[in-house]
Amino acid sequence: MRLTAESKHFMQQQLKEALKPAEIVGGALVSTLIWAGVYVCSCFSVRYNDGSLATIGVLTCLLVCMFFALVAVTRFRRRKPSRSFISSAVIVWICFGAGYVYGDRYWHSYMANYYTWADMGSYV
Repeated sequence: MRLTAESKHFMQQQLKEALKPAEIVGGALVSTLIWAGVYVCSCFSVRYNDGSLATIGVLTCLLVCMFFALVAVTRFRRRKPSRSFISSAVIVWICFGAGYVYGDRYWHSYMANYYTWADMGSYV
């Protein structure tokens, strides 16, 4: 398939289009909220006092990550501008994984000892 010079120019211009500030701030905000939600649900008192609420919180963040990935794949397959959606989907998944790993590590290193009677003496 051969493209004309004009078509090549428009394709290159569309590919080089910069991300808008709203996309950058929105992606940073959503990814930070995903990380914080997963981290809080997996390492603080929510996990000990109400395990079902913690599970619902983590699953909600997981659904948001899946939604971002679905939107990115759909836009890519329809050949619409999808660079910001793909980058947001990747970052959201990275934040989800980091929040879960660090939250679980913090829980087992520090908080689990706080909630057991045998280890509670070390905090008194």
